[in-house]
Amino acid sequence: MIQANLWFYINCVSTDFFAVIGIQLLAENLLPAIVELAEDKSWRVRQAIIEYIPLLANQLGKPFFDEQLGNLCMSWLGDTVYSIRESATVNLKKLTDVFGVEWARGAIVPKVMGMAQHPNYLFRMTTVQAITASSSKTFSINPQMLNEAFFHRSLVHR
Repeated sequence: MIQANLWFYINCVSTDFFAVIGIQLLAENLLPAIVELAEDKSWRVRQAIIEYIPLLANQLGKPFFDEQLGNLCMSWLGDTVYSIRESATVNLKKLTDVFGVEWARGAIVPKVMGMAQHPNYLFRMTTVQAITASSSKTFSINPQMLNEAFFHRSLVHR
């Protein structure tokens, strides 16, 4: 039932639906369903939610997105399923297209670069994928920064 209701709301996104129902009503009704489905045991359901996030972000705006959905989007980068991690990196690129490079530098880049120090290699690999998927303007990383981010951990733990 939640999925059916969510798909109805999301399919209305291209209209002035949010302007009519208001952000507050949306927050009370749609966001709990998104959060629940974002943690669904079926990776395909999680992936479907990821694919709708940029559309929602465009309608909701930066402040609302940062407060309500930003951490959720970053959490997908650590998912156990590769397809979800891959979709999450593509999602970051799309969000950068929606909100701009400056937003991404402040909201995404520090978190992604922080994953380079994670003890789990999957997080470190996802960091590389996120950098590769995003534009070079977003990360504007020089080779020295990459060396420090990725190789500092291996030198410290020897």
